[in-house]
Amino acid sequence: MKDGKEQRKIIEIEHKISLALNKLGLSFAEAFGIVTYNPRVKTACWKYSTLTGEESIEIGDMVADLPVELIEMVLRHEFLHRSVFHGFGEQFDDREISNITLDICINRLLFEAFPEQMSGLSQKIYPDASKKTIIALADCSADPFELNDNLRSLWRTIWMKDADGRFSQLNPASLYFSLVTLNETICIELNPFSDLSDIQSDGIPDRIIRAGSRIAEEISARLPHGSSGGQGLNRYSVIPRQIGFNNVELFLKRINVRTVATHFASKIKEPLEKRTFQQPYPMFPSRIGLIYQALGIADNLRMYHNRDVTSSGVRQAIAIYVDVSGSMIRHFPLISGFIDALKDYPLRMCAFDTVVREIELEEFAKGNITGGGGTAFDCVIRDLLDRNDVVAAVIFSDGEGSLSDQLYKNLKLSGKYVYTVFIRSDNEISSVLKKISRDCLMLDVRDSKYIIINKSLYGQPKSA
Repeated sequence: MKDGKEQRKIIEIEHKISLALNKLGLSFAEAFGIVTYNPRVKTACWKYSTLTGEESIEIGDMVADLPVELIEMVLRHEFLHRSVFHGFGEQFDDREISNITLDICINRLLFEAFPEQMSGLSQKIYPDASKKTIIALADCSADPFELNDNLRSLWRTIWMKDADGRFSQLNPASLYFSLVTLNETICIELNPFSDLSDIQSDGIPDRIIRAGSRIAEEISARLPHGSSGGQGLNRYSVIPRQIGFNNVELFLKRINVRTVATHFASKIKEPLEKRTFQQPYPMFPSRIGLIYQALGIADNLRMYHNRDVTSSGVRQAIAIYVDVSGSMIRHFPLISGFIDALKDYPLRMCAFDTVVREIELEEFAKGNITGGGGTAFDCVIRDLLDRNDVVAAVIFSDGEGSLSDQLYKNLKLSGKYVYTVFIRSDNEISSVLKKISRDCLMLDVRDSKYIIINKSLYGQPKSA
C-alpha cells in the first residue's frame, strides 16, 4: 500500500493533469484516462494497451513537477506528435531521425504560438548534455555557439527570424534528409520526447482525433498573422483539422476569396477611373469633332477634334473603415484579403467603433488593433466627408448602426461613394449602410464557421 505522503503526491499530480486538460479545452469524456502518471517514465510518452486497445499519455516526475502551464505544452506536443506519427514516421527509414524531425517542427510551431511557455519548458526539460547534440535543434533555448558549424547553421534556420521578422517555413521531409546527411548520432536518452513505437498502426481513436483537432485549432488561432507554421505538417497529419490555419484562413482556401475580393474591388475602382482615349479620325471624335464633321470643317480645313491622348487613373485615395467591435476582430485576416485587392490605390486605413482612428496597414496585418463597445456610422461618414483626398470608402462591419439624416444628405451631395462588406450570421440586413452604399457584399457566418459568400446584395450597382 502507498503511504500517505505518496498518496498525497499522486492526488496533487492528478489534479495538475486535470487542470492542464481543462485548459486544453477537452471535455470530461475526451480527457478521462487519456493522461496518467507513471513514476517509471522519465518525461512523457504514448502507451498502447493490448488489453483494452486504448492509447494514453504517461507522464513521469520531470513533467509532473512542472507548473500546469508547462504541462499543457508537453501535452500539446504529444498530441501533435501523435497526429502526424503514422503519416510521417512510416515514410522514412530512420525512426530516431524521424522522431527528432517531428520534435523540431512541433516545437517550432508551439514556439510561434506560445513563445514564453515554450522558452520556459525548453529550459527545464532539455538536459544540459543535449544542448551540444543534434537534440538541440528542437530546443529553442539552446546556445547555437555550443554547436558545431553544421548544427549551428541549421539551428539558426529553424529558430531565428529573417529580416522581415518571420520564421522560415519548415518542410519535415527536407529537414529529415538534412539531418540524415549530418551523420550525427542521436542520443535517445537525451531526448525528453520519446518516440511512439508502441502505438499500433491500425488507426487513431476517435477521441484522439477530437482532442488533436481541438488542440490544432487552438494553436492555429494563436499563430501570428502570416505565419506558415504547421503547414508543412498537414501533409502527414492523420487528423482532419489542418494545423496552422485558423477558421478564417481555411475559409479563404475553401472559397478562393481572392477571386471574390478582386471582383468586388474592381466594382469599387470602376467609377473612380478616368478613361481617356486616342482614336484616329473618324473613329472616335469628340463632340466638337462631330460638329466639325457636320459643318464640313474637318474635310475642308483638316481640323479634327478626337478624344484625348492618354489613359490615366484618378489618384484620390480610398478609405477603409473596419468595425473593431469585439465580434469582428477574428475576421481581420479575411478583411486583409480585400484590402490586398485594392493595394494599387492610395489607401487610408481606419478603425471605428463609436469613434474613428487612423491605423497603419502593417499594424492591422499583425492584428495589433484594439476595439470594443458599440458601432456608430455617424463618425465614419463624418470622417469620410472631412477627408478631401478620399473619393470612396469601403466599410467592413457585422453590426447595425444609425446615421443622422443630415449626414446622409451631405454624403449624397458630396458625390463620394460608399461600399460595404457585411460579415454576419444571417441574411437579414436592415442596416443603414444598405441605403447609402453603391454596392454591398454579404459574407455569411454561422456558428463561428464560414458557410458561403453570397452574391452582391444588388444585382447591378446603383447609379452614381
